[in-house]
Amino acid sequence: MSLKADGFTLLELSIVLLVITVLAAIAWPVYSGFRERAQIAAMQADLRNLATTQEIYFSDSQSYASVAAGLDQEMSPNVTVFIDSGTTTGWGGTATHAGTLVSCTIANSREGYRPPTCDEQVKLKILQPRPGALIRGDEVVVSLGAAGVRLASGSGQRGAHHHLYIDRDPSPPGEVIPRGVSDIVHLDPGEMEFRLRGLAPGDHRVVAALADQSHSRLAGVPMDSVRFSVRR
Repeated sequence: MSLKADGFTLLELSIVLLVITVLAAIAWPVYSGFRERAQIAAMQADLRNLATTQEIYFSDSQSYASVAAGLDQEMSPNVTVFIDSGTTTGWGGTATHAGTLVSCTIANSREGYRPPTCDEQVKLKILQPRPGALIRGDEVVVSLGAAGVRLASGSGQRGAHHHLYIDRDPSPPGEVIPRGVSDIVHLDPGEMEFRLRGLAPGDHRVVAALADQSHSRLAGVPMDSVRFSVRR
């Protein structure tokens, strides 16, 4: 009679973990794309509803609302709508979503109705610190966002990832970003936040750029920069 221990061997567990890792690496970019498209669809839907609400408002006031707060309309979660103008002859509106840098606009004027359109160009944004921020202490949190470009979400994945230049000019497009340099930060694929420590008191500038898996700075992708001050 042969005896066999219950449970998985270490090799079997390693294979299962490897399969899960590969599946997650494949599924995450797909999920991210679906999520952003859903966010864009929510903004477009809210703007179309805004057009209907504005017409109802106009029938009562003989003028279009100039602020969204004056309208009885509930927006989708994480969507903010701004009315750019509201007069007796027309109005314009912009929708943003907390989960994406893509924004959508709508307009109705003497020239006619323009349905919701969204700016899905490649964007890179430093979300934090804000321009001109005064930061007290020895740690600066840099938060980043991007839209219209596929970001790698894990080691070995193809796609773009973030780099930071601290008080120095960025590398030219297409050039490999140096490693092992104290004033250049290579964020890990999928990393959207970094904590800068040890900055001297005074004014500083951070430039964010995207590079491919070989660390070559992507051409045609706008950079973003922010200036701030550190005080002890």
